[in-house]
Amino acid sequence: MPRRWFFWLVLVAGANFFLGVLVGRGTSPLRFDIQALQKEIAALRETEARSEMERFHQLMSGSGEDQPLDFYDVLKKDDRPRPAPVPKKKIAPVSAASAEQTAKRAPDAPSAKKASGPSVQVAAMREAAAAQRIVERLVSQGFAARSVRTRTADRGTWYRVRIGPFADRQAAKKVRDRLSRLNYDAIVVDP
Repeated sequence: MPRRWFFWLVLVAGANFFLGVLVGRGTSPLRFDIQALQKEIAALRETEARSEMERFHQLMSGSGEDQPLDFYDVLKKDDRPRPAPVPKKKIAPVSAASAEQTAKRAPDAPSAKKASGPSVQVAAMREAAAAQRIVERLVSQGFAARSVRTRTADRGTWYRVRIGPFADRQAAKKVRDRLSRLNYDAIVVDP
């Protein structure tokens, strides 16, 4: 029984659609003059093609305006603001006696102690120059970055770019998150 109802439902719906199409034909209030529109489009294409041909012939014959090639000057001009020059500090010459005194004091200095807190490692490079460029970029962005030389038996010498040490891991994670916002893929490492 349900198949029979479904068949009649589809048949009645199809008949209604067909009758709607027949009744709706020719009753639309908008009428377009298709031939007039096609003529207008053809005329527009013709005028555009003519103007393109004229421009082409002018360029080929050389009778068009000579345009100056000033892009060389425009490319050489640099509108970017220049940073203020950094004054270089003068370094006083060191005497041999003061160098010996400094060498004797160096082991006692607190700066000779190893870093005790976690650090943030930004990169590890085989070339010292590449690591130094990253350090300079980080320093210019306000980070206290440094390059650490590490030698391993199986992989050779690596230059690690690090920031820190920090008092705790939480402070190191904050700096790592700040670096990730600047598109650096950094990790927190323990000493």
